[in-house]
Amino acid sequence: MFEKLTVLLQDLSADEYGQLVVDHENDGTMEHLIHLPYVRPGRVMRDFETAVYDFVEQHPDMKLTRYEEILEESGIKWSGYSMKTADVTKLDGRTVMSLLVGAVRAERFSDGALLAFFEDGSVKKWLMRLQEIDQADNKQESEKKMNRIRIEKISITDAGTDCIVNAANSYLHGGSGVCGAIFNAAGWDELQKACDAIGHCDTGSAVITPAFKLNAKYIIHAVGPVWHGGTHHEPQLLYSCYQASLKLAEENNCHSIAFPLISAGIYGYPKDQAWRKALQACNDYLDKHSDSDIDIVFAVLDPVILQMGKDELQRQMK
Repeated sequence: MFEKLTVLLQDLSADEYGQLVVDHENDGTMEHLIHLPYVRPGRVMRDFETAVYDFVEQHPDMKLTRYEEILEESGIKWSGYSMKTADVTKLDGRTVMSLLVGAVRAERFSDGALLAFFEDGSVKKWLMRLQEIDQADNKQESEKKMNRIRIEKISITDAGTDCIVNAANSYLHGGSGVCGAIFNAAGWDELQKACDAIGHCDTGSAVITPAFKLNAKYIIHAVGPVWHGGTHHEPQLLYSCYQASLKLAEENNCHSIAFPLISAGIYGYPKDQAWRKALQACNDYLDKHSDSDIDIVFAVLDPVILQMGKDELQRQMK
């Protein structure tokens, strides 16, 4: 959330904060009036001010124009000493942002106030606290997603989810492997009749039918690509059929979905790459649809393929 501010941590260097300019040339006579001291801001300070004001504008819900009141709620006064000595280790993001806003606003009333916050390390301390908050939030989000994407040693026909995904061919004909198991469990003739009514599904797309005798509401038929060495848009097509399946599931009020590892059987897609693209597609979907409540299960029986998927899931969640 605070990345556009915390990125400035890598640019903090004392020679770029700014310079307090004091008039040493004039003597104070009527002919040579002494100019008041002022700060000539460096690049880092200018970038910092811009980033703070941009954040305030982009997050009106945080009501950071009330920074004085927000600080007071945590026992911090809008003053140089109180702000500099504040223990930020347990402050939330809104309060830390109020410190930053308060520092920028202080410069409007007292030349050199913001420069002082830079020079004594206060700005760096506050930005580092925001970075800690972001890291904690990201970790929590990753753990939440890991709970929503599971890889289990189970037959897909026994997944018990609202819908299951069939690794289909573009003609939607019953076949062997996962496809055959699903057709047999659902009732071959009924399911084939429903598929025939649809007729065709493009590679990278998905269609939906009732689940008939299966313990599920629907079967989503996703057509993955045949592997031709990766030079015929296979990764994009595989990614697309996972995304299309998730979209169809949610459009039909499904709250859970079970996938096989699409295209990794007779279609020849390398299993490690198939896992990478499958989990990337699911993670991206959950990231883009943060209000989604769908749980995702990958049903795998082979222990080697199962462990390969779990290892890839751990990598992608780091």
